[in-house]
Amino acid sequence: MAAAASSLARRAVSCRRLLLSRAFAAAARPAKRVLVPVAAGTEPVEAAATADVLNRAGARVTVATVASAPAGDEGLLVEAAYGVKLVAGGRVADLEGEAFDLIALPGGMPGSVNLRECKVLERMVKMHAEKGELYGAICAAPAVTLAHWGMLKGLKATCYPSFMEKFTAEVIPVNSRVVVDRNVVTSQGPGTAIEFALALVEQLYDKEKMEEVAGPLYVRPQHGADYTIKELNSVEWKCSGTPQVLVPVANGSEEIEALNLIDVLRRAGANVTVASVEDTLQIVTRRHKFNLIADMMLDEAAKMEFDLIVMPVHNC
Repeated sequence: MAAAASSLARRAVSCRRLLLSRAFAAAARPAKRVLVPVAAGTEPVEAAATADVLNRAGARVTVATVASAPAGDEGLLVEAAYGVKLVAGGRVADLEGEAFDLIALPGGMPGSVNLRECKVLERMVKMHAEKGELYGAICAAPAVTLAHWGMLKGLKATCYPSFMEKFTAEVIPVNSRVVVDRNVVTSQGPGTAIEFALALVEQLYDKEKMEEVAGPLYVRPQHGADYTIKELNSVEWKCSGTPQVLVPVANGSEEIEALNLIDVLRRAGANVTVASVEDTLQIVTRRHKFNLIADMMLDEAAKMEFDLIVMPVHNC
């Protein structure tokens, strides 16, 4: 009996040592490096979801503008789609020669064209692909950018449905929310952005890491799964003219939620005002990958009337 107990104790100690050694080894490994290039007209939801989800996975994400503008924060300002203003973390031109584990291109128009026209980015992605590294694109970018560069030859890929016909003859189009073929991941659009990012996490790390990141995001467990919206004590809402919407933001706002609200409501035709509750217009978001530029200060917005006030999560 004593011998058995001693054996169990030794095995427990051995197991603890193994777990500790794995933990130390994981901590010692350098973080995966990810580049998310952005441009004027980039789809903000796609860029933010990609950067945010990969950051949650532990990657070191760099959001860089393809614009060659003056030095300082003004030169890093990106006017994305639907009037969203972002401050990038650097410039693609300054990153040539640096190694990345993943380069992921957001879509949007004319954002995808502006990415395509950046010769530095084209060289970087081609060299990256030649090394067999992971790369991806979403929305218009697979057809407008990657296919134009000849980087989808013989591969299965998807994109925003109305851009499928823009694929060159060498591409095998697939009507799917996300497509993974060898070292390339492609996806359809803003509504598939988180799935796209999670697919990148799975390819860059493994399925276990992907599921770990997916859980807190409350994404649907599988493609096509049903989901419900419960409305209780329904009220018929009416407003005269264009709906006026206020989205207050603060340092620590969750960028995916803030940008999703702004993007979707502006697509619907609402006049969305993004107001800063801080003492500056520039907001440092929770993941620190996209600093938003608000339209006005909250004090100024308080003098206006709104049909809807909706708040993203603030985690300061």
